[in-house]
Amino acid sequence: MFRKDRQRRQRRVAEFQKFLKIGPEVLEEFARRDPRHEYFAGAYAFKILKGGRSGGIDERILEVFYGKRAYDQAMEFRDLAGTVIPQVRKRSLVEEGASLTYHRLDNGAVLCFLRPAAAEGYRREEETVILRHIGSPKRLHSKHVLKTHWNHFMSYCEVTSLDGDPTLLDRARVGYILLTRKRLINGVWKTRRIVTGAKYAIYFLLAVGLNGFVVALIQAYVSFKSQNP
Repeated sequence: MFRKDRQRRQRRVAEFQKFLKIGPEVLEEFARRDPRHEYFAGAYAFKILKGGRSGGIDERILEVFYGKRAYDQAMEFRDLAGTVIPQVRKRSLVEEGASLTYHRLDNGAVLCFLRPAAAEGYRREEETVILRHIGSPKRLHSKHVLKTHWNHFMSYCEVTSLDGDPTLLDRARVGYILLTRKRLINGVWKTRRIVTGAKYAIYFLLAVGLNGFVVALIQAYVSFKSQNP
């Protein structure tokens, strides 16, 4: 007889496997109906890959992403074999599009990641953002849930891409995500900004309150001494 935890993990794995079957079609449908997608699909290669872009062999991953595109050119010196003097060559500058990744963890839960677009000369501070921790992969069977993830992904594309054209709603979505989600910066997961801000606010209120309490005590003591010399 299986233990409860093992049954739960196996159920989660089965739910994620079902998502791998139905998710790509649903996300493709969202892409076809989204006018923002037309530009990005034309500029980048759009892919939805079960198993990820590294050969598609990892059954724990579904990756949605815009690929690479050349956005400019640069002249540079290159040392070529058989030549004494470095040669000037023209090289394309490349930008990689944003991505949305679903990664099943060992316990069956799923992490949903956003990665920003990145150009050779322009990269965001955050390397990765945890959009959602999904305890029950069955939630990914809901079109409403996937639509929400898709909208966040497209807003992130607009905000982070070199030629993105974000609306106020796009900026608000991304601002909210960066405020309330964990971000990977220089290989370190950072505490959510909203938590850090709340800690500073509480510290400030306590400090101000304590100072006010001390001042009130001093005033009360001075008043008492003046009335009782």
